[in-house]
Amino acid sequence: MMNSMDLWRFLRTRRRVDLTHPLAEGMPYWPGRLQEPFSHTVEEVRAQVWGGCFTMAEHMGTHIDAPRHFVAHGRTTEELRLDEMISLGIVVDISDRVERDPDYSLTVDDLRRWEREHGRIPSEATVLLHSGWGRRWIDARSYLNEDAAGVLHFPDFSGDAARFLVQERGVTTLGLDTLSADNMIHTLEADSPVHRLVHEADGRIIENLARLDELPPKDFILILAPLPIEGGTGAPIRIFAVIP
Repeated sequence: MMNSMDLWRFLRTRRRVDLTHPLAEGMPYWPGRLQEPFSHTVEEVRAQVWGGCFTMAEHMGTHIDAPRHFVAHGRTTEELRLDEMISLGIVVDISDRVERDPDYSLTVDDLRRWEREHGRIPSEATVLLHSGWGRRWIDARSYLNEDAAGVLHFPDFSGDAARFLVQERGVTTLGLDTLSADNMIHTLEADSPVHRLVHEADGRIIENLARLDELPPKDFILILAPLPIEGGTGAPIRIFAVIP
């Protein structure tokens, strides 16, 4: 049995990948009500002592969506359990398809193709969708990819893929390197099917992830540390991978 010193040494000596974008003014965010730009002020409050204040929406930057986001009586961020903050992870790479179609949605066929190569998706794993979109983060205009009609274009999960993961594979958390698990087309035309399906199953969604291209397809552990905001529908999160 591994003792605390062994566990500490194991975690310290394995490769770690930070999947979090730093919170910064000018970062992209989903437009709409209760969505304001991130603001951060630091001042010298007295001689040689500095303090700061920041304001932001819950669903901004790298963040987690709690079930309460789409379920009236769903769990809020402070109700997420610690055992849910440690997870096996897998990465499904669709970046080649996204290069041809920025509105590409992960399909069940994509997931079955992944399973043929890497094995069955583990129950309760966190499934991360690597679309390559995270490379656009430093350019908010490119990341939002807004057309003349005000519609944002970016990749996402399809409703069928989310249903397959939740209902047939027992997956409890989805994550991706874009603004939302439902792109604006699916939000407007189908009322955010991925969010509704995942949250109605008491699951979580992590959005605006970074550096998914540095992860292997499987065999890594994710450590999630969201802020426990009382009554929060979502919260900023620090998330990183540990690769044995």
